[in-house]
Amino acid sequence: VEASAAIDGTAIVYRLLYAADGAQQPRPYAQARWVMSPPQLVTQRLREALTATRPVVEPGLGLAGVALGAELQEFAQNFSAPGTSEGVVQLRVTVTAPSAASERLLGQRSFVARKPAPSADAAGGAQALRQATDEVVAQVVAWVNGLPAPR
Repeated sequence: VEASAAIDGTAIVYRLLYAADGAQQPRPYAQARWVMSPPQLVTQRLREALTATRPVVEPGLGLAGVALGAELQEFAQNFSAPGTSEGVVQLRVTVTAPSAASERLLGQRSFVARKPAPSADAAGGAQALRQATDEVVAQVVAWVNGLPAPR
């Protein structure tokens, strides 16, 4: 899973959507960090979920029947008003069938999940983002498992 530099660090990020003057830009919580970067966390969750339904191999080994690429487009706690926020995860997924000559596109889709945060702080944002990640991962797995097998 790839991501822009804005969400590729370990800071837990929030946005004040209700604020003016550029305050909607991502801001890190001062004392809160992820154990891994959000792309690494999402990669781990995707790998675990896909492994439950099919074999998963490391990228570049040349053994896979399909290749899955993903771009994490949003991973933030968004405040619509003071004290009201949600965790938002948006992931764009591309599935290809690699061959000796080229890659054939099997599908491409964006997935998004929003979950309300139980509290207006980093802990509440982390819980909402975990739940939103789980929902996006479940959507991706269902979609990938429904794609036609490569020929």
